[in-house]
Amino acid sequence: MSFLPDPRSVWVQTHGRLHMGFLDLNGDLGRQFGSFGVGLSEITTSIKVTHLGSVTGRSQIEAVGEEIDRVSRYADQLCRHYGISAHLKVDTSECITPHAGLGSGTQLALAVGFGIARHFNLQPRARDIAMLLDRGRRSSIGINTFENGGFHMDCGSHNDGKPPLSFFSVPYPQQWRFLLLLDNHFAGLSGEEESQAFKEIEPIDSDTASRLCRLAIMKLIPGMLEQDIATAGSAITEIQAHVGDYFAPFQGGRFTSPSVTEILDLCARTGAAGYGQSSWGPTGFVMCESEQVALDLKEAIQYQLPDNQCQVKMVCAANRGADISADVER
Repeated sequence: MSFLPDPRSVWVQTHGRLHMGFLDLNGDLGRQFGSFGVGLSEITTSIKVTHLGSVTGRSQIEAVGEEIDRVSRYADQLCRHYGISAHLKVDTSECITPHAGLGSGTQLALAVGFGIARHFNLQPRARDIAMLLDRGRRSSIGINTFENGGFHMDCGSHNDGKPPLSFFSVPYPQQWRFLLLLDNHFAGLSGEEESQAFKEIEPIDSDTASRLCRLAIMKLIPGMLEQDIATAGSAITEIQAHVGDYFAPFQGGRFTSPSVTEILDLCARTGAAGYGQSSWGPTGFVMCESEQVALDLKEAIQYQLPDNQCQVKMVCAANRGADISADVER
């Protein structure tokens, strides 16, 4: 493996994502899951990878900052797979909150992967890195938002370990906003617990799966194309209700966090365009047609539910992929 000597440090900043729902949890047509979601600005992971020199044999990984165990594991796997022997320092200065439903694991894996790849004669696709590091088996939303940002929908998995292919993508309307409902008192399922949940749960009935797919094709996609938040939002809300009830035995209710549930109930009563939970939660989201609508709703939540333990954060969608830049020494 030859080293490209120019870039000495590579910075990667990538965005979190909302996983907004599944479409087919039945699987009798040969594919399962089928998911959709969007990249988020202001929810970020930032790393810096520095090449400190060559070594003999196995690479030496010096991980500092946040998530050092996962960073070390990802970097070591990548180096062994590509035959890299180097002394690398990986500094994670900022990391998406893990197990909050915001895609932290996939974004960290892809950031480490592309930070290392930039130093060498490597041009992997995001899905290549994801497969190597065991990410994206059920959903490719985080992979697609890493590459391009925006709103994506994938066509589901063959359960072959490969990330599902994306069949629909569109920039998320810039004027729309999200209110994120962040509850650090709970954590969504992940790892072995998540895998066990998928093993134990019975397939959803085919009528419900058909309804979810119809909502996606005939309502959600047209709503996104026409930038009609009422149509898109109502489709997402209904999909969220079906999927949340399906997973309720494993997350304690339609939504994981009681505090998030309380706010979403209030938003439903006030006619919010669309709302739900990202992935296993606990993070909730509310769709708003403008910044002013989001600010007004945030104020109403804080006024009517002053004791609620959630942090309410207004964010935009991210309509571009990860930022990757190199510092060059001559």
